[in-house]
Amino acid sequence: MSIEDRHKRRKRRSAGAGVYNPKSQKLIFSYYENHCVHCGKQFPFEELTRDHIIPVSRGGEIGWTNIVPSCKDCNVVRDDKIFLADKRDEMLEKARQAYEYMLKQRGLSVVRVYKQKLKTLAISNKQHKYINQYLDDARERGEC
Repeated sequence: MSIEDRHKRRKRRSAGAGVYNPKSQKLIFSYYENHCVHCGKQFPFEELTRDHIIPVSRGGEIGWTNIVPSCKDCNVVRDDKIFLADKRDEMLEKARQAYEYMLKQRGLSVVRVYKQKLKTLAISNKQHKYINQYLDDARERGEC
């Protein structure tokens, strides 16, 4: 990794400061039953690390919808490699489900959070499409 890449990564990290709180992380990891997504082994919460599905150094977003639990060994081996498209999409979908689970467990309205994201955040087209689809489905279920 070049020095320029490290500076970009550091800048992205500092921009996302405060995004990860321990209570949310514990809920996200519990959604995966504290299993490492790479080797499949179960670990105590303290031995798992956050692994970005799309590495921040490669343009990945800082936030729970780009995070999966990984054991330290797998996270180090993976480094900043990108998953193949089908595996990546599957992992991103599961990460979104874990994020929604975490919001519900914390007593937050997924609909309200997604509406707020649409208003305040610069999000990718893919996320925008997913959130709009979720909100459309919520309207049909009578949740909006």
